[in-house]
Amino acid sequence: MNAGRKQLVNLIRARAALASEIQDYNFRHYFVRRATEDLSTVESDTAYKISDEMIGSAEKDVKQMERIKTVQNSIYIV
Repeated sequence: MNAGRKQLVNLIRARAALASEIQDYNFRHYFVRRATEDLSTVESDTAYKISDEMIGSAEKDVKQMERIKTVQNSIYIV
């Protein structure tokens, strides 16, 4: 696994980990499923070309997931 692919996989896993911390079931399930689908695509297809733009987008996705988690967990009422 090259460095770009490894970095992208780690970012997707980080996004999935953050998503799994969302308290609302529907949001959590959706975001975890999307991250899992992305991860399986990247890991299963060795011909999948990894670009710097994809890594930059994945970094933005992780930051966005942090914000989503914060907002969702702050308004979630048990």
